[in-house]
Amino acid sequence: QEPVRQGLFRIFEVFADTIVICTLTALVILLSGVPVSYGQAAGADFAMLETQCDLAEARAALLAANALSFPAVVSFTFEPGGRTLMGNPPEACATLAEALGALAVGMDLDHSFGGNGKPDVVLGLPMRPRTQKDIESYVKRTKLPFIIKGVLSVQDALKCADIGVKGIVVSHHHG
Repeated sequence: QEPVRQGLFRIFEVFADTIVICTLTALVILLSGVPVSYGQAAGADFAMLETQCDLAEARAALLAANALSFPAVVSFTFEPGGRTLMGNPPEACATLAEALGALAVGMDLDHSFGGNGKPDVVLGLPMRPRTQKDIESYVKRTKLPFIIKGVLSVQDALKCADIGVKGIVVSHHHG
């Protein structure tokens, strides 16, 4: 029951974000008539392909970046069982990132803790916080630099550095 609810939420989330929000944003930009620079022409060094839940979506995003000759970093979201929503193991995610020339690979930590300091709950499912040992095991599965998205404290950033994480993204979905 819970995996079904979580899957339905992810489908809605992707639809709402990708189809509705991105399409409306693109239409506003296109209809405005204002020329818009993007990518390297706008000063960006790389694309951040974050919160990937499946190898197919990550592959499509990396291939698109490659087609534009634009360097990319890809990060995956792993569920409490240690796999992506679509069941992909971390090794497969790292292998894909390496094979398609990503600058770095990583994982999201968002939704680990709620405002009360306890594990966050999404659609009734408790999100398991990652231990230093968990993260270190992911770092060792790739030859690429490893990044962590969702670091919220100096202490956590230092712990990440101690186990070989090469970059952090400070963020949290709860604001």
